[in-house]
Amino acid sequence: MPLRASTELLRYSVGIALPAAAMVACTLLGNSADPSVSFAIYLFAVGAAAWFGGLGPGVLAALLSALLRARFPSVPFAEFAGRDLLGAVFFGEWD
Repeated sequence: MPLRASTELLRYSVGIALPAAAMVACTLLGNSADPSVSFAIYLFAVGAAAWFGGLGPGVLAALLSALLRARFPSVPFAEFAGRDLLGAVFFGEWD
């Protein structure tokens, strides 16, 4: 793989990984944290992705953060057990 393609892949991978890590962090915090803490975690993920990767990965991280926050509001980590995550993500069938 040429060097340019591998750096592009790394930049966009970071743009995907940071919002996913933010979702995990917010899930572990659950409902015990203030909603502004959740917003700050996602904002940090978007800022870090934009700083590391530039405009494209930053926009990707912002869109993924909005999607993940809308699909997975602060649900405690224990409630993930026995849930159908694919159904929740693609069809909104959380219950």
